[in-house]
Amino acid sequence: MRTKQIDEFHSLTDTGFVIVHKTGNGRSKPAGTIWRGSVTGCGKYRKRGCKHLHRLIWEAFNGPAPKGHHIHHVDGDGHNNALSNLRCVTPSGNHMGHRKPYKGKTTSKYRGVSFCKLTKLWTTQVCRMGVRHNGPRFEDELEAAITRDSLARDLGYPEDGMNFPNVTN
Repeated sequence: MRTKQIDEFHSLTDTGFVIVHKTGNGRSKPAGTIWRGSVTGCGKYRKRGCKHLHRLIWEAFNGPAPKGHHIHHVDGDGHNNALSNLRCVTPSGNHMGHRKPYKGKTTSKYRGVSFCKLTKLWTTQVCRMGVRHNGPRFEDELEAAITRDSLARDLGYPEDGMNFPNVTN
């Protein structure tokens, strides 16, 4: 576990935690506490109220993010602030990673996969830059989801927009 001290009161770990070194000025956490959450009073690190912990951790270990970029949780869990779960993305890349499967009357639990009643087959589809790309049809839903991810990777989709991140065919 690596740590970086950010001010006289706090250090950050690459596993996503804050270590409190000493208390003072009305701070509520006792010295030696390890916790998760936002650091609201980090002196020079405080900007317009508060910096979120995931951004503080990214910047402590990688330097400042480029202007306009977001720090994204790869697994979608906003409580998992481990450095290995964070990446710096453009706003559109961040938005793409947050897309969820259609919440209406969907026929599949996977992104980009739906059941066609007419053909009785699972269809695959990826939308990229406003263009809909239709993939092949399958009898098996899981096979369709894996193929959809392959098509999405070929089109440059980020890993967090996949049904099975970090899996290659």
